[in-house]
Amino acid sequence: MQPKNDKTPQVNLEWIWENAYFLFAFLFVFGYIAFFILVPFFQHNNLFSYDMAGSYFSAWYTKEYLFPSPVGWNPYFFFGFAQSQFYAPLFSYLSAALAFVVPIDIAFKSVLSLVVLLTPVSFYYFARSFGFSINNCAAIMLLMFALLFAFPEGNYGANINATFGVGFVAQALSIPLFFFYFGALKNSLKTREFVLPSLLLALTILAHTWTGIGGILIAIAFFVSDPKVQAAIYFAKHLFLSFLLTAFWAVPVIAKKAYVAVGHIGKMAFSFEMLAVAIVLTFFMWRSKQDRIMQVPLFLVAILIISIIGDSFNLPFHPYRLTMLVYLMAPIILFYFWKNSLDMAWRGICIIVAVFIIFSIPNLEPQGYSTIKNPIMLPEGLDGRVLINAPPSRQANPHELTEIIPMQNKVHSVIGLFSDSSKNSRYAFNLLREFDNTNLNWGVASDVQRVDLMGEDAKNLIPGQLERFGIKYVLTSDPPLDGWRLVANNVYTPRNSNNFMEQYHYSLYAANNTQIIEVLDFVPRYVPEEKWEGEVVEWFFSPQINQTLLVNEPVRELKGSGSESVQILEQSPTMEYIRFNVNSEKVVPVLIKISEFPNWRAYSEGKELKIYRASPHFMLIYTKGETELRYEQTIADVTGILLSAIGALVVLYLGILRKNKTKNKGG
Repeated sequence: MQPKNDKTPQVNLEWIWENAYFLFAFLFVFGYIAFFILVPFFQHNNLFSYDMAGSYFSAWYTKEYLFPSPVGWNPYFFFGFAQSQFYAPLFSYLSAALAFVVPIDIAFKSVLSLVVLLTPVSFYYFARSFGFSINNCAAIMLLMFALLFAFPEGNYGANINATFGVGFVAQALSIPLFFFYFGALKNSLKTREFVLPSLLLALTILAHTWTGIGGILIAIAFFVSDPKVQAAIYFAKHLFLSFLLTAFWAVPVIAKKAYVAVGHIGKMAFSFEMLAVAIVLTFFMWRSKQDRIMQVPLFLVAILIISIIGDSFNLPFHPYRLTMLVYLMAPIILFYFWKNSLDMAWRGICIIVAVFIIFSIPNLEPQGYSTIKNPIMLPEGLDGRVLINAPPSRQANPHELTEIIPMQNKVHSVIGLFSDSSKNSRYAFNLLREFDNTNLNWGVASDVQRVDLMGEDAKNLIPGQLERFGIKYVLTSDPPLDGWRLVANNVYTPRNSNNFMEQYHYSLYAANNTQIIEVLDFVPRYVPEEKWEGEVVEWFFSPQINQTLLVNEPVRELKGSGSESVQILEQSPTMEYIRFNVNSEKVVPVLIKISEFPNWRAYSEGKELKIYRASPHFMLIYTKGETELRYEQTIADVTGILLSAIGALVVLYLGILRKNKTKNKGG
């Protein structure tokens, strides 16, 4: 007989039997994720597939140059841009932090793997917060997880194909945070505890801006469903604390929004009919007093209205990124209308539907599309920007060469992923299109139709444009232009196992001897702000591009003689600090071929110099002798950091207060 005092843990077979569906659902989901997604992802994906390449570069750059700051200047693309200033920084920052323990590629893969594993858990937590049974919550989780596979051709963001096939990893991170936040907010309504929901909303915003806006809409939906004074005070405190926690990033974004170049891309996969259904659902639940999940249709109404307005007026955002937030609400609404007597049958149907959807998707590519196995090394000592002319048909996928070559060689290039972050991206894409009319542009307005109509005439502009934009080298598989000097032959030859891609031999050429900083021997022409972009486009496509320059304010009638030179004396790796000497006895106009941004300051002899905008979006100063260019914090940057510090102190104080209350109750 077993002794009575035996405290050996006993297996609760009754609980296992009652919750067998719950256990099966999670075993199936985690098993599928492990064997069909994470194993090939870790074994074969080199992280240079489509947009994932840019996110990987961002994590690498943050680790190598910016950490512990999540934001800073990046000189590698688009003539310089503010890294993570206009793109939520959380995924890159987490990967960079982990990369101090393990290699950067393992860190990046580990963060994304954890995100994928946490996603079904967040779905379950979300459903559980509405009071559904454990097994019904597992069924809801199954359907929500299956919906991530249901649109293999729709790269909406957050679905599996968009995460691994396209590389929308930041939005993938935001999805579990969003649903954890939704559930935490629902659970906190009775206790009025707002610290945890505030932390989760802040993290959601820092993971992906548009998912974060979806989170704010959730809070509004909760208030609208129960508009009382006490609730208003609670949500005001909750949203204000979330704002404080994100202020270090959000305040500068708002203050510097004039420097973002976002365009309207991709319509949402919805219609007015879906909005009508959401409105009817909301009205039905309100009239029948069955308001347990009324926040869900209210959220759908809000997000659909925003998306339809954005599509109708071509507002500058990407509405397709909101698509999955709408689709993922369908299972919980469906279960809300099911009767308890049918629970077992419906749960069985959920398994069949989920398994069918997941295993019927043919385009899941967790192993990635990049075929590059070995480093692509350029000659050492390159002292200028490198334009990589790599059309999509001459590499395994877009972004592959344009991200991997600068990262492996630590050379400054021209084209990168985050085009929205620099107004110079429009002209970088125009220049690339002049080389080959199959080159792509993304995220911003460009003039590809004009370039295509110009035909071979566009190529005549390239030498002047390269000099004006500070591009000294060109890596290309096309024949060189007149005057180019071969630097390295057959740098890269793309191949793959299926012989789908022809072999193209990429070679590196020196196109000119241009400098990043140079003295002008002419007086720039003033163009009013309201005419700026139109005049700059005409200037860009004119032979005058290397003979004149546009400025956004009237300037002094000064010019160099042509004999002046500029010597760079000191330069930081991020180019956030440059000290140079202008060999001139008099003050002359000096063009700095770096993207303008409000953080830049110029100094000479201890005095700050005025910085003018020079076409397209470069900087012009008037100076002589030794001069410094510094990337400094603005008032908005400092204000945001101080507000976030206050937010952190508030969280700490409330945490201590809650701990003391719990201790007193226990005593």
